[in-house]
Amino acid sequence: MKKHVLAVILWVSAVAAGLVLPACQPQSGGSLGGAFGVRELGEGRQEIVDGVGRRFLLVPEGKSALPGYPPTQIITIPVKRVGAGLPYDIGAMRYLGVLSDSLVGVIRREDRWASADVRAGIRSGKIAYLGEPNGIDYERLRVVSPDVMLTSDKRLLPKLDELKIPAIITTTPMAMTIEERLQYFYFLAALFGREEMAKQYEAVIQAKLAEVKKQTTSVSRKPKVIWGDIYQKRVLVEPMNSYVAQLVEVAGGDYLFDDVRGASCLEITLERFFSSGLQADIFFTYRSPAVGIDSKQKLITENPRLADIKPFKTGLVYCPQPHFYESLERLDDIIVEIAAILHPQLYQGYELQFFQKLD
Repeated sequence: MKKHVLAVILWVSAVAAGLVLPACQPQSGGSLGGAFGVRELGEGRQEIVDGVGRRFLLVPEGKSALPGYPPTQIITIPVKRVGAGLPYDIGAMRYLGVLSDSLVGVIRREDRWASADVRAGIRSGKIAYLGEPNGIDYERLRVVSPDVMLTSDKRLLPKLDELKIPAIITTTPMAMTIEERLQYFYFLAALFGREEMAKQYEAVIQAKLAEVKKQTTSVSRKPKVIWGDIYQKRVLVEPMNSYVAQLVEVAGGDYLFDDVRGASCLEITLERFFSSGLQADIFFTYRSPAVGIDSKQKLITENPRLADIKPFKTGLVYCPQPHFYESLERLDDIIVEIAAILHPQLYQGYELQFFQKLD
């Protein structure tokens, strides 16, 4: 990672009040650091580290590989054929300008994608349907033969190794911070030779964070916010180290799960959820209209216990619109939207693009 990434991470840490973000270590030179590291090896070769610490050698066309890497962890760049299963991988490829030319297969059927370009590609046959997360069609995957498969599922690795398809894990064991979102863009850009686009992305996010922080710094009261949901047998929330929790803090909010840290969709006790839910002004649910949730009553019908927390009585409840998870390349706009939800008096006339208020 280039040194300019360090500058934005330290800056975000400062504005997030209380050093919300961990400090970032420079990634140029000899150390790769944590998840999504990138290191130059000379003559255009690079070493990258995926979300679970696996190392890959990127080799420009016409160059020879270096020793020490398994065959399925050597990737010729720029990558031309990609299979993907995660919504934010699709969004990042779109931002980098490689989606229409490089995406050749997706996990999940057409009606489970919100993006018009992905749905059209599946319908036309340009993008192959590779099955569901719990049932990959390996024969079709073999025929499609992507140069790289972007996935979250480590269970696929032995079979993908057998098929000689390099598989890159683009999730992390802990929830991704804003820092790791930026690192991830540099990491993915290296596959396509689009590092300049990653620099552009970083600059846009840095500017928007500064703008929102300046806009909300004078607010007299910070709304109390929780983000998660109660399911039939589990209570899942976003921990304080997640990028959404950090965006709430940057946007002038008080994130009430600030004492829990771990993976995205972190399981906590019902009692812990209610201790914050009884104080919260705003509740962001994971569930969207795509699964039939379009009102507070629908959520209460699914989970009657939600009726007891403050946002269902005197506060506000928001759900993500179906395209939200496929739009994380628009993080700059999402930052503004969260600020507008928390402080509508500062953003009069703002129309929601990524979330929906539930009545």
